Amino acid sequence: MGKLELNPDKIPEEERNILTQIGEQIEYALEVEDQVQRDKLLLESINQLLTYFNHEIELVKFEAMSICGVAYFHMKDYVNASKVYNDLAIQTQDSVDWFNLSISQTLLGEIDKGEESFKNCIKAIKLVGATTRFNRASALYYYGCSLFDVHQYEKSTDILLRLFPIYESLQITDTTFLYIRGIPSFSESLERLVKSAKMAGNYEHVKKVLLGIKDNFDEEGQSILEKEFSS
Repeated sequence: MGKLELNPDKIPEEERNILTQIGEQIEYALEVEDQVQRDKLLLESINQLLTYFNHEIELVKFEAMSICGVAYFHMKDYVNASKVYNDLAIQTQDSVDWFNLSISQTLLGEIDKGEESFKNCIKAIKLVGATTRFNRASALYYYGCSLFDVHQYEKSTDILLRLFPIYESLQITDTTFLYIRGIPSFSESLERLVKSAKMAGNYEHVKKVLLGIKDNFDEEGQSILEKEFSS
């Protein structure tokens, strides 16, 4: 899910302060252990945000919708999260909005719709370019994880495997190096991929593919792969 951040240069101060406060309310709510109380607080924030959905300033409306989607998502109300993100993504054509829609649809069980939204996410990333905040690698990782969570193991394996040509092109697999570029950890991605491949019955295929490109990684990456596939 997208972060609860506002662009201070583009949203009027009054609306920015209100939306920031609501965002802080949501962040506070997410720390509440009791689910009933947490959902109650999130719903209060959602009701506040809904009043901005028809705001005359487009950026205010978009920001309210984005924050509202986060609240719905954390309530596991993927139906309303999908509705909000769908309306938002169609209007903004933003990669993060398409991504959030894809994850919500996937967790809702709408696999085909989620796949289409993910394709739109990747198209949007290619159009505007990647950033450390959001890029193709992080999109692949978290989308692959969401597919795993709904037992779409073959699809999850295919998506997570697409991460490794990215690591291959970078050659460096150091966790800090990847982190500052907003790219998921090499070892964590491999762990997720292996789990998914085993569930899908594709472990040997994945092993063959990755060992086939092993020499293109640095020593750390080679060592991680050898340790995983030594048996």
